[in-house]
Amino acid sequence: MRTHEKPKSFSKHKASLLRPSYERRRMSHRLGAPGANEAEEQASRTLLAGLVQEHRDLDSAIAVLLEAGACDPLLIARMKKRKLQLKDEISRFDG
Repeated sequence: MRTHEKPKSFSKHKASLLRPSYERRRMSHRLGAPGANEAEEQASRTLLAGLVQEHRDLDSAIAVLLEAGACDPLLIARMKKRKLQLKDEISRFDG
């Protein structure tokens, strides 16, 4: 057997261990990684739902304050800035 040839008993799992770490991480969901990934995924979904809810709440609060007309412009600006930060955080989940 030459040094660059794989032995006959070389399994796909062992071959995946030789791949670069970034590629192994990408493939881990296909290999059926144990329950840790499920817990992380559930935590991510919960976090995303919280961010979306806060974004909606800010949107409603800004609308109510603008309709009232007697509000602090600095407060509105801060709320809009926070809303944009939330939008950026939410978009990171999609990407």
